[in-house]
This record gives sequence, structure tokens and C-alpha cells, in this order.
Amino acid sequence: MFDRSLGRPRNAVVLPERWYVTASAIPATVSTLADGRVRLDFWNGRPDSVDILIKAKRRGASGEKK
Repeated sequence: MFDRSLGRPRNAVVLPERWYVTASAIPATVSTLADGRVRLDFWNGRPDSVDILIKAKRRGASGEKK
């Protein structure tokens, strides 16, 4: 689990190498970077910060999902 507080209107979270997202507490645009890491882009339309919870799992050493 990754727990973050985001205070900007646009925010990006990049998961560590060999991790993939399984759930996000708020909507996000999910993409894959050229090196295979997963990136989540969030829009915060509120004037204050928003807390997010991202659930992710680690892939096996061969790149397969466990």
C-alpha cells in the first residue's frame, strides 16, 4: 500500500520497478513508462490537499504477476 497526500492540482505517482496497481482510492489515469514502471496521474480539483491510497502488488523476478 502507498498512502500519499497530494496538494497540487495535477499530481503523478510512479510505482517502484516491478510493481503494478490493483486499486486506487480516487480515479487516476494509469499508464506504463518506457522502462515498464506504472504511472498514475491524478487531478485534484479541490483547493486543499487530497489523501490517496494506492494498492499495488509486486511482480515476480521474471516479470510475471504473482
